Amino acid sequence: MIKKVHIRNFKTLKDLAFPCTRMNVFIGDTSTGKSNILEALTFFSRGALNGNKFDQRLIRYEKPEDLFAMHDLSEPVVVDIGALRMELGYSMGTFHLGFSELKRPGTKLKPLPGSTMDGFGNLPARSPLQFRTPVRRYEYVADAPFGPNMFKELEPPYGSNLPGLLAANKPLRTDINNLLAPTGMRLKVNLTDTTLMVVRTVDEDVEEQLPYRIVSDTLKRYLFLYTILATHKGYTLLLDEPEQNAFPFYVKHTGEMMGFDKDNQYFVTTHNPYLFRSIVEKTPMKELSVLITHIGPDGYTRLKRLTPTELGQLLDMDVFFNLDRFVKP
Repeated sequence: MIKKVHIRNFKTLKDLAFPCTRMNVFIGDTSTGKSNILEALTFFSRGALNGNKFDQRLIRYEKPEDLFAMHDLSEPVVVDIGALRMELGYSMGTFHLGFSELKRPGTKLKPLPGSTMDGFGNLPARSPLQFRTPVRRYEYVADAPFGPNMFKELEPPYGSNLPGLLAANKPLRTDINNLLAPTGMRLKVNLTDTTLMVVRTVDEDVEEQLPYRIVSDTLKRYLFLYTILATHKGYTLLLDEPEQNAFPFYVKHTGEMMGFDKDNQYFVTTHNPYLFRSIVEKTPMKELSVLITHIGPDGYTRLKRLTPTELGQLLDMDVFFNLDRFVKP
């Protein structure tokens, strides 16, 4: 589990350090740096590299200088999570990317083979970047393509192995079809072309088969999140506003699952009162950190961690309309 995060010179995060618990929830006004915190951690996630560059849907940038605070290239971007450290610097007209890894507890971080990065964010075709990581960033994308099943967990960041994973995991398949039962639908896996179908029974002799992609976005997003939570144990999961375009019932259930889950660590951003309250109510207080992001006078992100008393006061109000009461100007 990540015990402390320290981020320097990344976008609005000039010098931000904070201790971590099992459940870390970031709330705050738009453009105050919530997503930037998750993006910084995404550098350590499996699947963050899309081909020979960092996935621009997960880490928002057009050119590498967009990753630096105020485009200041005189200082490197540094993200440190204890067992792993990333540094992106600029010198002699070239960007340099390097990672360090803690091989054993009680030892020092050991630098790993680094890489250059061109002015468009491209790494060399045979980049040496390799390290073991428990971090997984997930992002629901409605039209993400499916591929073969390679792992026992949902493959980050877009769940490309969902059909094969369901085919190989009967308990998960049963759980999902039980969840779908009230809708009159059930999932069917076609291994021949690695696709999912939704079957709706009309009567004992007639079934309607529909492509999974035309099912409601709410249901697909819910099943995506459910599969993430059901297939991971011992990971750090990054979820940026997982409640988007979802019906309150499914949002509430997702939050409760995360709160009850003792096996994984979470970094979650949200604007949704159903998700927020469900997480807070189901997570033991000692395992919970609620952090309000806000912009300081210097234009950079600051964090206000709520005390149990302040959190209780906030829950008695309309949460997202009263955050300014807990943040000093």
